[in-house]
Amino acid sequence: MARKLMMSTAHIQHWRGTEWASFQLEIPRAVSPSTFYTPETTMEIRLTGPADHGEWLSLWNRYCADQGVGLSTKVSETIWQRIEDPDDKTKALVAVDASGVTLAFLNYIIHPYTWSDRMLCFVVDLYVDHPWRRRGIAEAMIAHLAAEGRREGWLRLYWNTDRSNERARALHDKIARLSPYLSYFLDL
Repeated sequence: MARKLMMSTAHIQHWRGTEWASFQLEIPRAVSPSTFYTPETTMEIRLTGPADHGEWLSLWNRYCADQGVGLSTKVSETIWQRIEDPDDKTKALVAVDASGVTLAFLNYIIHPYTWSDRMLCFVVDLYVDHPWRRRGIAEAMIAHLAAEGRREGWLRLYWNTDRSNERARALHDKIARLSPYLSYFLDL
């Protein structure tokens, strides 16, 4: 008997020079890693492994620079060690093109929630390298993580976005709901 795959639909947009073009992509929910095809990019989205350290670190440093944050090598290496520790709930996905170039990363943390017996997933960092932006990569990475969360029985994904990041907010408004809650920080 043939196995029926549960499907999820990702709505992908990419920039065609002068306008946005939209299309839908059917994604098998239980498949990991995923291969995504956009008109301009074929990429594999998968969990990081030890061989991804150099590419992840290079993108991580560009991301930190874009955010105006200078992190020490020690902090960056600690984050990578957490990502690669099988007992830690901090994980990362990478999007890699057909030639092996890492295009983007998504760091996330899976954690319990006091209002449910299901886990939550906090998307901590999502970064697409500058030449690859506006091609549907960020949306595909979120769709991949959402498919994994459905398979694992998580309750939801959530993330923070800079209020002034209009491009990111446009994507997030399209694929998710805006939380009614505000975030507050108390530095210690």
